[in-house]
Amino acid sequence: MTTGTKTGFRDEPTLAELDRRLFEQWDLGLDRDAAVETARQMAARLKTRSLRINVLADFWYVSHAAEVLWDSDHADEACELAAFWRMSINKFCADAGVDPAAPRVWAAILCARAAHRARDFGGAIEWVQWAIAEVRRLHGEERLAENLELGISCEATELYCAALAIAIPAGRMRFGKVPTLRAQILDAWVADAQLMLSGVDAPKLRRVHALVIQTFFALTEREWSEETEDWLLRLVRLDDLTRPQNDRGLKTKPLRDEAFARFCSETEKAARLREMAISFLAGLPRHLRALKLNGWWQHKPLN
Repeated sequence: MTTGTKTGFRDEPTLAELDRRLFEQWDLGLDRDAAVETARQMAARLKTRSLRINVLADFWYVSHAAEVLWDSDHADEACELAAFWRMSINKFCADAGVDPAAPRVWAAILCARAAHRARDFGGAIEWVQWAIAEVRRLHGEERLAENLELGISCEATELYCAALAIAIPAGRMRFGKVPTLRAQILDAWVADAQLMLSGVDAPKLRRVHALVIQTFFALTEREWSEETEDWLLRLVRLDDLTRPQNDRGLKTKPLRDEAFARFCSETEKAARLREMAISFLAGLPRHLRALKLNGWWQHKPLN
């Protein structure tokens, strides 16, 4: 009995099998060059089944393949895959006469994440603002705020967590040096993230690890205060609990410690951690280059 899709005289691996292969090759760092081809193979397979997509299950395959493509310096291909998925969802809605709201929001969030990696920060903001507005429309402002405060894990908080996890870094790039917009938009997103992360434990949400570290980095850009330092220490603890224990997660961890040392004005410690971070990131050239372009090493707290 075969588990793949039969094409011609051979069986091809299923999306689930390709996804497992991608995890081993990329997430575990066993063969990163081969992982790029696996991601492309997944993208091609998804496009051949566009008329019979599973709007829920297939999204996680799309997301994983896109993540590998943008982290391997193929952000254009990731953007193309994200756009294909969004159009597929729209076509599914039109053909079926239904409106699966959550898949539409997930597709917009993926487009925002891909645009951010392609350094289209304006495009990322547009996608994520649409996603946030849609979550609020679907679930109601008051109900959403209540769920955030109570730390309830549900569809609304799942989507809002994922949206904030890309809204905050995109907002830092787009609004960080414009005090009015930073206070009006970015700080409001950070405040919602803090509300979501104010419990003893992190909420059990798919993208909570990204929300934790992006909230952390946003707070390190503020002037020192006891309250902010307490929040950063809380987020360090949550990051230790939620950070993916894969190759990328381990290599990017020194960035967190270097940012905290800088926030605390521990200059010598920050310098040592900076060298460690650069060394660790040698295997992630896209990430290292993005940090340099973003002025990471010349970072100064914002007033």
